[in-house]
Amino acid sequence: MTPVLASSELAVGRNRFGIGLIDARNQAITAGDVQLDFFKLTKNGTAEKRGDAKAVFRAVQIQSKGFWVAQTKFEEVGQWGAQVTLARAGEPTRSARLNFEVLPRFSAPGYGEPAPRSRLGCRRVQRQPPRAAAHEALRYAVVGPGCPRHPRPAVPPAQRPPTSSLTTFTNKLRLGPRTRGETPHDARSGLRPPD
Repeated sequence: MTPVLASSELAVGRNRFGIGLIDARNQAITAGDVQLDFFKLTKNGTAEKRGDAKAVFRAVQIQSKGFWVAQTKFEEVGQWGAQVTLARAGEPTRSARLNFEVLPRFSAPGYGEPAPRSRLGCRRVQRQPPRAAAHEALRYAVVGPGCPRHPRPAVPPAQRPPTSSLTTFTNKLRLGPRTRGETPHDARSGLRPPD
């Protein structure tokens, strides 16, 4: 049995310790009871047991793929080791060791830490060069009023673009027949009966 570290990084504090287990035929081990024992490795070559945890298999898409996960806590930075023990019914108990490094802190927010503040904040509305009033009114009508902290100036009604014949035609299609003699089919196709 070969353990493979699945956690991208481990740091001081609470951690989700993930490993993959591979058997002698290079197949994933997905069943059994997995016990993890964690050891702090010292400079003189000894190891001191600091904790243990039971791992649970988490499948990824299908049951034959996934990894083993255990919740644990590391109190110190440096080199650590884990002894993985696998017990399966009808088979002898197997164990293997794995070394890893514990960092002072995570590169991303850890458990219970607030998310980092955005550096951008609320972006200011960038003014475009002056153009025709009708174009500005159309841009305002299409884009909308901007963010709450930096609203765009209101456009006077006189500068709003007039309703186009396309808008009238679209409304007519959506609302259905308006005059006598039109059928819903005629209204949808835009055809009018001859006068």
